[in-house]
Amino acid sequence: MLYFTVKKYMVALISVFLITVIFMSLFSVAMSVTDINDSVSKTIMNCTKYFSAFLAGCFCAFGGKKRGFLTGGIAAFFYLIILYAAGILIFGLSLPDVSLPKQLVAGILCGSFGGIIGINLKK
Repeated sequence: MLYFTVKKYMVALISVFLITVIFMSLFSVAMSVTDINDSVSKTIMNCTKYFSAFLAGCFCAFGGKKRGFLTGGIAAFFYLIILYAAGILIFGLSLPDVSLPKQLVAGILCGSFGGIIGINLKK
């Protein structure tokens, strides 16, 4: 039995990428106005990334009947892979980051939690 549709994933991922762009743009404006430490900026970017993975899982699982954790985890995985691939294309990173597996696991867990929340939300 199929628990997802490609259209649902595409709409959710596009929505989440738009939210990510808005958050990152607001953060960039705040960084240009104030003096923010690099460790704080990395933390804010990671929080934005994991919150967006959570939202991807929530959006994809919303309206579903079962297996929200799986739907959310898959959505978060696709979000993070596309985000990482875009970073490689835009910034020209050649070597994979050594923390990528940890980031994927953390993001998938956030997406799974979002899927659990999303499947339990009522229309």
